[in-house]
Amino acid sequence: MKRRISTIANLVLQQKPKAFYDIGCGHGYLARELVQQNPSLVGVNSDISANALGAAKGLLKDHTNMHFITSDGFDLLPNLNLDPAVGVIAGLGGLKIMQILAQHNNFLKHFVLQPQSNIIELRRFLSANQWTITTETLVEERGFIYLVLAVDKTKAQTQYLTEEQMILGPHLVNFTDKQMLVKYYNGLLKNFTARLNPSQFDSQVIHVLNKIIKAYERS
Repeated sequence: MKRRISTIANLVLQQKPKAFYDIGCGHGYLARELVQQNPSLVGVNSDISANALGAAKGLLKDHTNMHFITSDGFDLLPNLNLDPAVGVIAGLGGLKIMQILAQHNNFLKHFVLQPQSNIIELRRFLSANQWTITTETLVEERGFIYLVLAVDKTKAQTQYLTEEQMILGPHLVNFTDKQMLVKYYNGLLKNFTARLNPSQFDSQVIHVLNKIIKAYERS
């Protein structure tokens, strides 16, 4: 978990935030990492599980700038009016992340996302809802490869993704560790080829992934 937490924290801190909102904070490990690097940060830690939130409170008991709220998404989160503020949604499925981002009371313009599934659908949603993907990176931990994205809604120019960019990622294709990238794309390919009744779009995804994997293997 350390590598993944560190990667997410670094993307949050690149925004030089005054506050962060960890939505689905679990036991509070990300908040601990963030305040260790920047003790002045104000944090809102929320989770639908009161037990998880209790563990986070215990972990962060020495940090007075922390808030803890039992909430599903933005339902009960306060707008602290600290700018910039960065939201984090990590370890949830892509469909749940989309649901949270679409909530009418979402007041944040910067997010770091670490989806567990439905990556392509998430990119499609971001493109259709004026979110710009500014960073995509991969981190490998305990045999799994995780995608982490930074997105924002403050860019003057809206980012429209092509179908190929939705599949491969607008920035991920330039990831420097090509071996890890090919392993990640192969994992996606395995998921799509295992579908019993693939749709036309599934077939397109398989074609695009096969093409990029072969190109990297030849280079």
